Amino acid sequence: MSNDKVSVGLLRPGGRPDYQGLAMAYIGQHKGIEVYVFGIDDVDINSKKINARKLSDSLWVSEVIDYPLIIDNDNTKSMNNKLVFNDLSKNCYMTTQVLGGKLKTLNLLSDNNIFTECLIPQVIIKNRKDFVSFINLYEETVLKPIIGSQGKNIFFFTLKDNKIYINFEGKITELDSLDKFYDSVIVGKNFIIQKYIKSTTLQGAPFDIRIHVQRDGNNEWRNTKTYVRIGTGEGMTANIATGGAIANVKPFIEKRYKKESLNVLKKINRVTKDLPNLFQQFYEKEIDSLGIDLGVDNNGNLWIFEINSFPGTKFFELEEAIIRVNYLKYLHNREKKKINISLIDVFSYKNLWQSNLLIDSKLRSENNIAISQSSGSKIGVSKKFIKENIEKISLIICDKESYSNEYPKEKVFLLENKEDQIISACAAKINEVNPFVYTIIGSVGKTSVLKLLSKSLKSIETGIYVNSFGNTPFYIAKGVIAAPLRNTNWIFEVAGASDFRGEPISVHSHKMLQPDVCIFTNIAEAHVGKIGSLKEIAIMKSKALSIVPDSCIVILNADMPYQDIIKSNINPLANLYTFGDSNDADFRLLVSEDGVLSFLYNEKEYFVNIPNGLPIELKLNFLSVVVALMLTKKDWKRACEYFKEWKPVKGRGNIEFKEVNNKNLTIINDSYNANPISMKLAISSLDKKISSGRKVAVLGEISELGNHSNRIHKDLLDFLSESGLDKILFIGESYKQYSSLYSNDNKYIFYANILDFKKYFSDLIVDDDLILFKGSHSSKLYDFLNEI
Repeated sequence: MSNDKVSVGLLRPGGRPDYQGLAMAYIGQHKGIEVYVFGIDDVDINSKKINARKLSDSLWVSEVIDYPLIIDNDNTKSMNNKLVFNDLSKNCYMTTQVLGGKLKTLNLLSDNNIFTECLIPQVIIKNRKDFVSFINLYEETVLKPIIGSQGKNIFFFTLKDNKIYINFEGKITELDSLDKFYDSVIVGKNFIIQKYIKSTTLQGAPFDIRIHVQRDGNNEWRNTKTYVRIGTGEGMTANIATGGAIANVKPFIEKRYKKESLNVLKKINRVTKDLPNLFQQFYEKEIDSLGIDLGVDNNGNLWIFEINSFPGTKFFELEEAIIRVNYLKYLHNREKKKINISLIDVFSYKNLWQSNLLIDSKLRSENNIAISQSSGSKIGVSKKFIKENIEKISLIICDKESYSNEYPKEKVFLLENKEDQIISACAAKINEVNPFVYTIIGSVGKTSVLKLLSKSLKSIETGIYVNSFGNTPFYIAKGVIAAPLRNTNWIFEVAGASDFRGEPISVHSHKMLQPDVCIFTNIAEAHVGKIGSLKEIAIMKSKALSIVPDSCIVILNADMPYQDIIKSNINPLANLYTFGDSNDADFRLLVSEDGVLSFLYNEKEYFVNIPNGLPIELKLNFLSVVVALMLTKKDWKRACEYFKEWKPVKGRGNIEFKEVNNKNLTIINDSYNANPISMKLAISSLDKKISSGRKVAVLGEISELGNHSNRIHKDLLDFLSESGLDKILFIGESYKQYSSLYSNDNKYIFYANILDFKKYFSDLIVDDDLILFKGSHSSKLYDFLNEI
């Protein structure tokens, strides 16, 4: 193949083009793009050659080619030959990835509060009880395989007059026994059961709406076609593969929903516009196309049936092919640039901006630039790791200490001062991209505020980048370098509990980030063992505010102790705003009804809807985000509409339902981390909850308290003596040393470590328990909950 031409491969079953592939071949020929079709058996992984076919005029001709840069792998069956497919994936850019199935995709939306109003209640059937309970929960339900089957092997159940009717392939019969059905159909197979959404035409035929979106030649999402699929009268599913029909969306919706049609069409447009970008954030590799299937009930409500990564193109192959060939050309040109790395490019850091730096041992397809780790360094991967993965790494950045003679010389870029130059790369990128940067600092609440702020911003606009690599300087450096150039609003959590080169690490992070907005959540005795006292924590945390830009908006919790010390460290030219319960706060929290955040600003009262039952500490987290949005976004009220959908992230107060030894438990999973304030907050919140069963707390130790550990753990025990909890289980010697003081109170049980606790846990619980799990990550409670 000529180096000057754009050449792409199409991996298809048997090496034969389908209608879509044929259309792509004709479009490619017209645009001067060489489109080669081949099957998995045409690949020789030893010689890295492929026996392919190319359309020449109107004839297919054979040609042996090198591995192409880009392969359009629109075929999951090819993945069965893992040896060949993995070799292709290692050496070529494969366009299409498996998203993980309908269960994973819908759970991603649910877990991240995205389009939750469109998600159908469902349960994976793990046992007989799951099946029977769900059938009796709704009037109509649908049972389907977890792995899709093009509308086949789907059962519909109707509960009416204490009888259960089943519809299978259009035949309706009364079911005499759920147990018999479970044993004959479900046992040994993977099924999911959902509430049945009646998405039917006026004549009663089932229909769904397929939204087909794909990336175009500018790497932007394009809506290729949105159409209605109408099922036959023989079943209750709509699928072209089973003989259904299609219709144009607008006239169909207008006729079916009449006065409500405009609202329905607006909802469909919103899903089309917003869902692809929101969904992409869950996958590191670029998604090339999506098929989004929607149902619409009698009231005009939208329901997401499933999301596919291999959407069919029947009846619009040509329209799809025109867009897809342009996208393949874009990919070819992009990937070609990556293999032409020059030292000039690297020294100017341009290539760093387009890559994920490999600074920990998590090799992904995008991690093609590795930083070699020197002894005692806080950045980089080991020499051993680089040697083991040398074929996947295109460039090794190192200094004299981290250099190895075994590195291929052509892949090495030697730096005089590796750490300083990486930080300089961040500064260079920020100066050129000029992003709007939000940072969150403090002892408690940082992660919650970050999630809340990012979700709120994403609900009103695109281009939001949230750092996920870590909150210390070099992981922030990685986050900066990996930030997509198209994202101009960045959000970073910044740690500040330790020193780096004689200064708090938060100071170094802020020097890189130069934030436009900084939210200071609160201080607590977290990591007090490292720092010394709460006063010293206030000093260390607030030093990060001394070097913020003059125009920075600093949002400070007015209820924190040591206000004078903190304010004295803030850049005097920054714009300071305070929030809190305090009367002198700029944004003052007011007493209001449950589910409403009420606050006063400039003598005007504002109201924002929030979830019910939030304690004041969480309300203050919400208020801090409101302040940030209000001061930076004209559309802040619409962004705050997300608040109603908010749910705690896993391990930080989320609710889980588990069955252990036939006992149904409601778990409050707050086990990811802990400090004295968050411990008391979680216990008070549990104490106030209404429960038909016992209220139980399982408490792990708080780590990094140093000489303050005994005092803080004893203070927590004293605090618990005022609670109304039914049972409290303590894990760790920090608690157990005081067990003799509570020997006469059988509601307190002490364990030396997590292993002792595990032995007795299942015997201590009773059915319908409401259990709080709270402790530092080192207490292993988070891992324990993942195991049960």
